[in-house]
Amino acid sequence: MARYVPGAHDDDLHLTGSNQRLVTMLERSTRNRSLGDSWRWYQALSDRHSREPSSTDHQVMNAVVSRAEANSARLQMSRANAIMLNALDVKHQHGLTMEQVDERCAMGRKVLDRMTQAGDVLSSAQINCLLRLFVANRDIMAATQIWQYMALSGVSRDVTNYNSFILCQLVAKEYDQALALVGEMRASGIPPNSFTQCLIIRLHGLTGDLQAARRVFAFACTSTSTWADETDGYSANDDSVVYWETPKGDDFGLCGATVYTFNAMLDVFGMNGLVDDMQRFLGYMLGLDTAGADASSSSSSSPLGPDAIAQMLLQAEKSSLRRIRHRRIAPNMDTFHTMIKWLAEYWDLEKAEQYVKLMHVYGIAPDVRTFRLMITETTAIRDFNKCSDLARSMAADYNIEVPRGLVKVLEAAGKKVAEMEESIRISENQSTFSFQ
Repeated sequence: MARYVPGAHDDDLHLTGSNQRLVTMLERSTRNRSLGDSWRWYQALSDRHSREPSSTDHQVMNAVVSRAEANSARLQMSRANAIMLNALDVKHQHGLTMEQVDERCAMGRKVLDRMTQAGDVLSSAQINCLLRLFVANRDIMAATQIWQYMALSGVSRDVTNYNSFILCQLVAKEYDQALALVGEMRASGIPPNSFTQCLIIRLHGLTGDLQAARRVFAFACTSTSTWADETDGYSANDDSVVYWETPKGDDFGLCGATVYTFNAMLDVFGMNGLVDDMQRFLGYMLGLDTAGADASSSSSSSPLGPDAIAQMLLQAEKSSLRRIRHRRIAPNMDTFHTMIKWLAEYWDLEKAEQYVKLMHVYGIAPDVRTFRLMITETTAIRDFNKCSDLARSMAADYNIEVPRGLVKVLEAAGKKVAEMEESIRISENQSTFSFQ
């Protein structure tokens, strides 16, 4: 992303084009996802606004606005603020570094300051954008202030606002506060959506309450007619299904299980170290016969070793399972990334690589993020040869250019491994010499 340099292009922007043209160029650069250009156009309009006569602010209060007043920077800034906040939104922005998040957050604060000075009222969508931005930057205090602003300004809260702030509490590890927000949401009569279910599943997983996480997942599976069938050990009777603290009959039919609730449950197994359960659950989700794969792999010490996963791959290819027909849910990129992430976290790169090979059966192509999950500073030092092979396979097998960041990780790990081997060699020589 091009970094904005104050004054570098401002003269050209100020000399040509009307204020409306600046907003149009801001919209165009936002659609092109060019944040650097968007910020330059926004800054140009903001500078014009700061030099505009203050009398314009009083003129726009008239019932009839002239063409000149409509083109004023004062009126156009309100529109530009909304466009710029949308450009800064981190939703669906994967792979951002902390430096890029910090830069976006700094820009967001400047936009927020200008909106505050102009007396603009934030909309629900703009509040969600700011909440996501501050949560990504781990600025919990700023996110809390935005949440309090909603109460003070009278902006009505919807399910997306609650979801964003519940996520904020999870990031801050304020699990009791997150549960309190769920209760507040319930008391306000706001129905949940699939993302709410995902958050609560992860909330119970983070607190280690696997039974509660299973109950929430079971509720998702049984809350619609599509999911009235069996849930393979994750169903629960009416007494134990407690999605809300006080479940009501009208909760059923609100939302059912989606690939995102499956991914959340998969992540809960991984974060609690239940790798075998995680693999069985993914096999269930994919509609594969994990029991048959298990029986064919008696030599593996794990219930689902590399041989079993290879047989799952073969079974999937023979069945042409590009969608899970009987459950109407297909895995997405995050499904496999969750699996690969936790297998790499527990230093099982062989299994992680098998799941990479399984992705193409479901029409999903691995990308740089897939290999970043496997090639980390920790895994590269622990198994340098395997990580090097994975990096080579990126280009050879998947036609993915190895990014400079991964090259640096491998170079640093190679030096570290060489130092460790040299240290071991010296220690062995010293031990041999001392016994002579």
